[in-house]
Amino acid sequence: MSKLPLRLSVLKKISESDAGLNIKSVMLSLEEEYGTERQFHEPAFLDHLLALKESGLIDESQLSVDESGKLIVDYVVSAEGKVSLQKYLPKKK
Repeated sequence: MSKLPLRLSVLKKISESDAGLNIKSVMLSLEEEYGTERQFHEPAFLDHLLALKESGLIDESQLSVDESGKLIVDYVVSAEGKVSLQKYLPKKK
């Protein structure tokens, strides 16, 4: 079975969390499947998250600051994101 495109996998992973996920959590959860790919680095994941947000498929759910002063953004799937997942995820047989 082939893998889903990474952006769709990011959306799917965020949809599986009620509390929301930040970039580190998403990357950790997808590392086993995508960790060896060249696109598996934080700037690429940030691009995916921002594109999904701008498309209305995810929303920011919480903002915080880590110990080093870096902004941490948690994301949840939007209603439109749920519709898109139902439309584009392969149907289970």
